[in-house]
Amino acid sequence: MTTVYPSSDGYFQQDNTPCHKARIISDWFLEHDNEFTVLKWPPQSPDLNPIEHLWDVVEREIRIMDVQPTNLQQLRDAIMSIWTKLSEECFQYLVESVPRRIKAVLKAKGDSWTLPAPQDVSIGSVNMRHTLTWQPLAALCGTAALYTVQFQGEFERTIFNDSWLDAPQCQRTPHTHCDLTSDLGSDSDYAIRVRAECGRLTSPWVRLNGLFNRRDTLLSPPEMAVAAMGDSLRVSFERLPRMASVSITFWRQGGEHEVRVMGQTSTSVLLVEQTPLLVAALQEGAVYCVQAAIYLDAQRRSSPTHPQCVAITDPEEPWKKPTVAMVTVVVMAALLFAVFWSVGHCKAEGCHAHFQKEPLPLALVS
Repeated sequence: MTTVYPSSDGYFQQDNTPCHKARIISDWFLEHDNEFTVLKWPPQSPDLNPIEHLWDVVEREIRIMDVQPTNLQQLRDAIMSIWTKLSEECFQYLVESVPRRIKAVLKAKGDSWTLPAPQDVSIGSVNMRHTLTWQPLAALCGTAALYTVQFQGEFERTIFNDSWLDAPQCQRTPHTHCDLTSDLGSDSDYAIRVRAECGRLTSPWVRLNGLFNRRDTLLSPPEMAVAAMGDSLRVSFERLPRMASVSITFWRQGGEHEVRVMGQTSTSVLLVEQTPLLVAALQEGAVYCVQAAIYLDAQRRSSPTHPQCVAITDPEEPWKKPTVAMVTVVVMAALLFAVFWSVGHCKAEGCHAHFQKEPLPLALVS
């Protein structure tokens, strides 16, 4: 390098093959860092280095030698002999071909030719919550990889020039998952794609295999809580899916043949906006059981929850007990006050009439 670039303005290029990253190589570059500049190279890239073609020429020349090298020294001597015979025209041709090769790579693979696309792109949908996932690029990217997700409905695909929409919550995100619940908001067939960024490098788009429709969501039993409130049952739910209803059934234990909902049929549909449900006027001392299932349409419903049974212990309203106790205390206090007041304010004749003393025995009088 010092012979060709005596002013120390040369550039040294190599790819990231493991042997180029060995400790002895790194130490050598540190010792000569003032003689030339080592170009930074992406983790994965096409072999555009002209040296690859020169190595191919050297290898072909060695293979056609009458006497093949049998040890490392003979191989070294053969390589040096062939290398010194390479013409300057060969070198010049390879150098001049670099711009043409780069242009061909960009035309074939776009601006993202240096970064692989995310792998294992899949979507999971449970109770109308849709989450796209993919494998991270941590092992292939020197910095934190960022990901962008887009989707395309039937309207964009057929009417709006095959355009794509950005998923607002998943633009240049470091996460390897994307919640598309609010984006995939109709029963349309959606195409979904994701790409990665690493510094200035961008991967190709990779599409989800096939189209996704929210009608294919997996329905699981809802999260239900049942509690007794006086002579009523309070039935509430957590994280119900959008655009869904809940089919609720309850019955009195020991009277399963009397299955009913709110005094009507054995099954009733409750809209999500109507929760929680209050079932009133139940029998004191009885145990009531409740089951529920998520309901989208006649064909799509979840399996029911496990029955939750609650005893109705006292039909009275909770405020009645302290009120009765307070009234009792007041009445007793009034009675005691009346008795003491009568004793303290009665006249002598009246007191003798009402409080007569028994005469003492004669033995005590004498």
